[in-house]
Amino acid sequence: MLSFKYSVCSINPKIYKRNRIRIIMQKQNRDLITLYAKAVVLANKRHEGQIRRVSGEPYFMHPLRVSERVGTTFEKHKNIDVLRITAILHDLLEDTQTTEQELSETFGKEITTLVKELSENKKLPRWEAHKEFLERLNATKEDVKLIKLCDIQDNLDTIDGNISWQGFLQRSKEILENMTVTGEDYKDIFELQKKNTLHKINQELQKRTE
Repeated sequence: MLSFKYSVCSINPKIYKRNRIRIIMQKQNRDLITLYAKAVVLANKRHEGQIRRVSGEPYFMHPLRVSERVGTTFEKHKNIDVLRITAILHDLLEDTQTTEQELSETFGKEITTLVKELSENKKLPRWEAHKEFLERLNATKEDVKLIKLCDIQDNLDTIDGNISWQGFLQRSKEILENMTVTGEDYKDIFELQKKNTLHKINQELQKRTE
């Protein structure tokens, strides 16, 4: 397994300065490293100007953290390189003008399909989009669920005590409760992480009812 550090400074030194990404690959594959770098550059460009609601940091830091979390939590996954690249791109279809064709031309069908399955339909009202996402959740690949878990965890780490987060917490709880996996490489850690995350969500929901 290759542990490779890619400096974000080379992409946008004014914003990211000393931040670095640890890229964990199963084998030394220059094509995969190049693909990861392309994902970082594209996501950085397409999320430019977007700001995280509570922290005020560039939105791009969120997919970076999700990718890092995926890599450390599910490092034994046989397809970890694809998961980490997908995590970098996971909000592009949902939150930017990026198209499926653009992703497919650069990253291929597998990664594009995973990004699509991670995306809610923004043309629908929020709760309708959430319901539609839940309905197709267990028909999606298990890789989608691993990334979604890490996505929820990072979002949960960056909320504040405002009551406006109630909807996010409830939707995240429903998503987690509807996610199951069977893969031997990651089932146990997934269930443990899911349990801990649900506990944290329930605590946050309780705070908002007191």
